[in-house]
Amino acid sequence: CHTYGFASRQPDTKRLYVYDPHGEYALSTSGTFVTVEKGANHISFVGLEFNGSTENALEINGDNITLDGCTVAHIAGLRAVYARKVRNFTVQNCELYNFVCGGVIVNANANLKLLESANTVITNNYFHDFGLPQYFSDSSAVCINREVGGVVSHNVFKNGAHAGVDYDACIETYIEYNIFDRM
Repeated sequence: CHTYGFASRQPDTKRLYVYDPHGEYALSTSGTFVTVEKGANHISFVGLEFNGSTENALEINGDNITLDGCTVAHIAGLRAVYARKVRNFTVQNCELYNFVCGGVIVNANANLKLLESANTVITNNYFHDFGLPQYFSDSSAVCINREVGGVVSHNVFKNGAHAGVDYDACIETYIEYNIFDRM
C-alpha cells in the first residue's frame, strides 16, 4: 500500500504524475490510475491522458466529478471509467478508445421512487475502436444504471464490437443527437 505525497500535471505532456513521499515514481500500469473515494467531492480532471492500464483508468465514488478534455486509451480492465453511486457526474469533450469492455460505466445515485436525478451528463465525446469481438459479455461504450433524467448526447460511437449505449433501470434518460457508426 502506497501513501502518495502529491500529484502534478505537466502541461506539455498532459499527463498526471503521482509521487510518493520519498520522491519515487509511484503510479504504475498494473492497476487503476486514480481512485476517488466516497467523500472526495468537487474534483475535475481536465486535459489529462490515462493510457495503458490492466484495470480501470478511473474508479469514482464521489459527487460533483467532471472529466473534461481527457483521453482514456488502452484499458484492459472491465471498465475504463467506473463511477458508482455518484451524483453530478459529467464526462465531456473526451476521447476514449481501445478499451476491452466498458468505456464509461455509471451506477448513479438517483432516487427512482421520488424521481430525483443524479445528474449524469455524457456529452461531446468520441468513443472508437473498442470491445473485442471474441468476448461474449456485453461491451458498451456508455452504460448507465439507476438514473432519472440523465443525458447522453452529441457523442460519436465508431468501430465498436458491441453496443454504443446501454442503460438499465433508468427513467427519462435522454439519448439524443449521437452518431453510431459500425457498431
